[in-house]
Amino acid sequence: MCGILFKSKSIKLFLVCLVALAAGTLGAANTKAAQKMVSLLPNGPGRPFTWAAYPTTEIGIADARNGTEVTPSGSLQTASCDLMLMSGEADRPVNAPIRTLERGYMPIVHYHFYDGSVRYDVTMFSWALSAAKPYRSPINFIRVQAFNEGGMPTTSVLTLALNYGAGQHRGISPRPKFDSNWIYSFKPGMALRANQVMFTFPTGAKPQLFISQGAPYSEPQKVKASANTPVLLVQYTVKLKSAQQTEFVFKMPVHPIFQLPTFSARLKPRWMSVSLAMPRHRTMLPGGRSPVRSR
Repeated sequence: MCGILFKSKSIKLFLVCLVALAAGTLGAANTKAAQKMVSLLPNGPGRPFTWAAYPTTEIGIADARNGTEVTPSGSLQTASCDLMLMSGEADRPVNAPIRTLERGYMPIVHYHFYDGSVRYDVTMFSWALSAAKPYRSPINFIRVQAFNEGGMPTTSVLTLALNYGAGQHRGISPRPKFDSNWIYSFKPGMALRANQVMFTFPTGAKPQLFISQGAPYSEPQKVKASANTPVLLVQYTVKLKSAQQTEFVFKMPVHPIFQLPTFSARLKPRWMSVSLAMPRHRTMLPGGRSPVRSR
């Protein structure tokens, strides 16, 4: 065809070179794009997987003004902040893009991650703090179960931290403008920003408190931080024997509040009934041994 349309050899040679150049450029672009894609292979036999490079999930309750986004890394983002989990002595941010829903459809999110031989199973969902208040005052529950899968005693580190949550792949808006003059502080079992409760944490395991990474907490203060700096770190040293298990429950108001009311007794049975519906870690060890729950 080219020989009929173009008698000149120079024109035909130019066309051949142009086609080859286009093919090479397209091939390089496809290779670069493929490098950015996540693996399409499952994480193991019978394990869930996702093709999304930056998967997000949302939890919430009916009639609430805002939901909570589970970000691609597994942190919780509300309209005011991010609550993130970190592991290890180096405070490595958790990266858990693979999640499952309770019964495949309920807005109760499950995922897990490892720190050495310790497997952490995370369950999170929203609940109404008060059905009588407008928008039902939703609060997020985060249960973290630690289980030592190894054959020897081990020590792990689990850290909970707050940050403003600027960055990509976050869909909750509008958000308050980041304020470098915010005062950060702790009260027993509570982490506060500008005198508002951002999250609560269990104190029985005697966690270490840090105003920012490497800076132990001493008094309410401002922090020289960017929008992505972890602040109000609550760090647990988790010591487990082989097959031993323990758990932590954190609470995060979707909208920061000035005082977190004590949960009434009538709410406890509901929380327990929902908790019982969540699958617990059931790994059986060699010889048919079951996990031992720590006291």
